[in-house]
Order: sequence, then C-alpha cells, then structure tokens
Amino acid sequence: MPADLFNGDPEQMEIFLISRLPRLLAILCTGIGMSVAGLIMQQLCSNKFISPTTGATFSSAQLGILLALLFMPTSNLWSRALFAFATAILGTWVFVWFIQRIRFKDLVMVPLVGIMFGNVIGGITSYLAYKYEMTQALSSWLVGHFSLVLKGRYEIVWLTVPLVILAFLFANHFNIVGLGRDFSQNLGVPYNLVLFSGLTLSAMITASVVVVVGSISYIGLIVPNVVTMHKGDKIRGTLVDTALFGAIFVLICDMIGRVVIYPYERPIELIVGILGSLICKELSKCLAILTQSNHIQMKLTVRELVSFGRFPYSGNRPNREDQEIIDRAIAYMELTELQERFIDELSGGQRQRALIAMVIAQDTEYVLLDEPTNNLDIYHATNMMKTVRRLCDELGKTVILVLHEINYAAFYSDYICAFKDGKIAKFGTVEEVMTKENLSEIYQVDFEILNIAGKPLSIYY
Repeated sequence: MPADLFNGDPEQMEIFLISRLPRLLAILCTGIGMSVAGLIMQQLCSNKFISPTTGATFSSAQLGILLALLFMPTSNLWSRALFAFATAILGTWVFVWFIQRIRFKDLVMVPLVGIMFGNVIGGITSYLAYKYEMTQALSSWLVGHFSLVLKGRYEIVWLTVPLVILAFLFANHFNIVGLGRDFSQNLGVPYNLVLFSGLTLSAMITASVVVVVGSISYIGLIVPNVVTMHKGDKIRGTLVDTALFGAIFVLICDMIGRVVIYPYERPIELIVGILGSLICKELSKCLAILTQSNHIQMKLTVRELVSFGRFPYSGNRPNREDQEIIDRAIAYMELTELQERFIDELSGGQRQRALIAMVIAQDTEYVLLDEPTNNLDIYHATNMMKTVRRLCDELGKTVILVLHEINYAAFYSDYICAFKDGKIAKFGTVEEVMTKENLSEIYQVDFEILNIAGKPLSIYY
C-alpha cells in the first residue's frame, strides 16, 4: 500500500525499488524512445508512414537477439543488446538504401515494402528458432510487455535518454536531410553521413527497447503523426512534445493492460494495437479525408475502389446494407456504367468522381478534401465543385475544402477561412470575407469585386 511505502515499510520499499520504480522508468523510456525513433525515421525518409515497425527495425532487432541466443547461449542482456544493435542498424540501413534506389511514386508503397522486408526477416528468425528449438526462449521478445522488468535487467533502456538528447542536438540536420540530397549539399550538410547517423540513432533506440520489453508496434507511427499535425515538422520544435506524449501514451496503455482483467495483465503490445486500431476506426466513421495526391497503383475496378469506403464498418465482408450504400454512391456520381472499368482506364475527371464516390460510401458527417480540383481542366474542375456543393445540400455533409482558387470558394462555399503566414487572416461568410479591402490585404495585390449570379467574385490585377 502507498501508506506503508511512505511510512518506511522495508518490504514495501524493497518491492518499490526492485519492481515498481524500474517498471515506471522502463515505461517512460520506452514511450520517449519509440516516439522519437519514429519521428527521426519519418523526417529522414520524408514519409509519414515510416516507423520502426514499418521500416524492418523491430524484426532486425529480434533476429539479433536470436543470433545472440544461438551463438552465445550464456550471454547476458548486454551481449544480446550488442547483437540487436548490429542487426537493427544493418536492417534499417538496407531498407532505406533500397527505397532510395527504387523511387516509388506512391508514398504508401514505401511502408508496404518495409513491412514485406520485415516479414522476410521475421520468417528467417522464425525458421532459425524452430530449427534450433529456440521458440520458447525467443517468445519474450516477440510481444512487448513490462511484466518481467526488474532491477538489474532493464537498465539498457536508459540508453534511450542520451540517444534522444543526441537526436535533439542534430535535429536541424535531420530536417535539412529530409528535404533531399540536393538541398542538403547546397547548405553544406553531408547527406549520407547525417542520414545514416540518424538511422543509427533510431535503430539503437529501438533495439534497446526490444531487448528489455519486446516489440511494441504503432507508437513510433501514431505519436509523431499526432504531434506534427499540431506542431509542424520541425524536429527541434516537436521532439520534446513527441517524447512527452509518447511517455504518457505508453503509461496509459500499461495501466489499461493491468486493470482490464485484474489481477491478470495483458501485454502492452496488445493494448497499443487495440487502441491504435480503435482510434483510427472510430475516426474513419466520423471524418473522410481525400488528399490531393491519389496515385493508385493497384489494378482496381471502380466498384472495388468505392467498396473500400465501407471498410470501417464491416471490414472486408460487406453485407447487403453495405452493398446498397455502395450502389447508391456509384449511382450518385453517375458511375454505374463505369463501375466494372479499371481505375487506370479512366480519365482524370472520372477518377476524381470515383474517389468522391468512395468518400460518399464511407458515410461520414465530415469530409475533408485537399485540392479536389488539382490537375483538372475548367470543365472537370467546375463539375467537381458542383458535386461537392451537392454533398452539402442533398446529403447533409459538412465539407471542408482546401482551395487556392478564391472564386471557386466564393461561388460554392458558405464560409471562407483565409490563411496567411500559417495563421487565420480572415474568417466569415462569403460576403464578409470577399471584400476588396480584405483580399488586397491577404494577397498584396489590387482587387475588384463584381456581383455575378448573386455571388461576389473577384478580379485581380
């Protein structure tokens, strides 16, 4: 009991120092380390989907631990850590070298390649474990948990602290490298040296966590993305917030794992995975997002693409109701005759309509569209804006659009939020924002406002 601890009870004090305090420190170091490791990898690779999980770092570290168990059966934790460091660094380097040699047009392909690479390494690990009857010995590192954290066998995870400090010191270098090789060389930053130094830091952080608590997925993916959405992508400005949020997130997950089926304990890997999937699933039922770059590489028909909109509700087993919603979405976008055509056989305007149909099938109250008129000619761009307007008027959706064409916003929107220098410059109804004075102040050019079809449209010169 806490009272016994504060009263100086020797037994409670011993339990606190041997078990409770080491566990708390391990939780905090894990949350900080994995979050920062994911942040570094995402910046260096210029890809928000990269993390120690999707970059083969976890799998490589597990292989290193197995090799240590095979070649040094009596090795201590530090010896296993050295093997894990070596394989994690090597695996991460190979993965990044590969994605740099093969420049994927679609950003999603990069983590998919990383997952496949990690599965190959995991397959090798499993084969060796089965062959040499080491499956049971390896199992402790395959699923993340803190139940075995005790004084004397967790201190390796403390390495995350100096490694995170190093990451903070070289944060600006990582940002510059993330902008590309040419940009780095122009500023006198050694691209390859900084790139592989950053990847080494990330791999060592990951390996130190795997050796102590096992593999904990999603943290390095979820936490950095959540923080950068609000704080931006400059590492020096987000690293501390990322570390703190990661520590709190892991601590909460550990508490849930210990109380959900008390007195038994669930591995934190399971809790993190469930929370991550639940957050994403529930969010996808409220908000549909369509980015400006949608380079679909897969050979999909229009109907197959639209059916993905029902995934948050029924997974990969759409029921009769899902099929009816898909039919209505296809018909609404006038794609019935094209529903069995492959996406790559359609025009740019038809592909945009198919993507909007997928958003309709997702059936969310809120829809976020990033530059829906991008790369469309006047005819298709105008039809796209009319379609978006119909989503509001006929289907009752709340649609938020990111546009650069002010007249499209004026003619089809109810409200306009104008940004300048990363801050809100003006917000209000179309009539309130679309004035000569406001637009001239925002864009620093001369404007004239004309009333056409009852809408204030602008002419700038």
